[in-house]
Amino acid sequence: MAIHRWRFVGIFILLAILGGAAMVMWNFIGLLLVSFAMAYIIYPLAGYFSGGNRKAGRKYLTACLSSVLLVALPVIYIMIYSLNVILQWLIENFGMIQSGSFTEGLKSGLDSAGFGVVSERLGSELGRLISSATDALWTQVTQPTWFLETSISLALFFVATFYFLYEGPRLMELIKKHIPTREKFLHELMSTIDKIFYGLFIGHLLTSVIIAGLAAVGFWAILRPPLITLGFLVGMMFVVSFLPLIGPWLMYVPMGLWYMALLPGGTMPGILILIYGSLMLTIVPDFYIRPKLVRRDADIHPLLILLGFFGGPFVMGFKGIIIGPLVLGLAQAIVMLYIEKRHILEDLFKRL
Repeated sequence: MAIHRWRFVGIFILLAILGGAAMVMWNFIGLLLVSFAMAYIIYPLAGYFSGGNRKAGRKYLTACLSSVLLVALPVIYIMIYSLNVILQWLIENFGMIQSGSFTEGLKSGLDSAGFGVVSERLGSELGRLISSATDALWTQVTQPTWFLETSISLALFFVATFYFLYEGPRLMELIKKHIPTREKFLHELMSTIDKIFYGLFIGHLLTSVIIAGLAAVGFWAILRPPLITLGFLVGMMFVVSFLPLIGPWLMYVPMGLWYMALLPGGTMPGILILIYGSLMLTIVPDFYIRPKLVRRDADIHPLLILLGFFGGPFVMGFKGIIIGPLVLGLAQAIVMLYIEKRHILEDLFKRL
């Protein structure tokens, strides 16, 4: 009886420790997932720098540090520069937004651009959205610890990326080493999960980053917009290019037609936007970049990505943008594995 009692106490302590660890880690789950995605994306780069040698040691350590720094330095510079532009714009326009004159100017601009009777409603909705966003941003940046918290989060992101990158190969070897050879289902599951990670992080996330970069170059060369407008356009391009069935055309086609039809002197910029968008944002990514990056059996069903992208944030907040598609993609992998490899799973249940 005493042995069973102490066994129960041991299990309780173990569960309490694991539960406490999960509660602490939950606040960082979004950061860790983004770090994992970044490490997965730059993993081939670290292999290239190390000459294919991924054994723990100075050579691979240096390769991982170089890969992370190659990404971190431009990202930090862009974030600081973008933050400076956003704060300057916010300081200059915050009072006008709060007073409502910004919304009135937006309505007038939409009416002049040819939106007609819908300009009143559209201007009001956009003005309310911009006002809410600026309120939230102003509240955030005026907190005394905001800069410190942001700096710590950014540092944790790159440190976690480095450790995922450096320890990843040994972690996978450890997992595979402790899975018995006869457990075919677990081996198939590991392989399928790797394909889902590849399809989501490389096939969709990395391709979207490349498309957003191409859009930034093209929009800047053709339109020369204010930097805050360029940042908004590039961010929206990343979102629409990440989502299947939508794609970059949802942005550059309306933009090109709007410039051609409604703006004085906008015919040539509109034509250039349509040509550049068709060639560099649709044809090149779909027929060259994506096929080079994605294996045919690694893709996730488009509907699951859409549901995960829009449904994840409702359940898990901002981190759900990544967790949602990932969880649904893994669910797809398990279901398809059961359908295609049912005999392996049945053998596993028989042994149990």
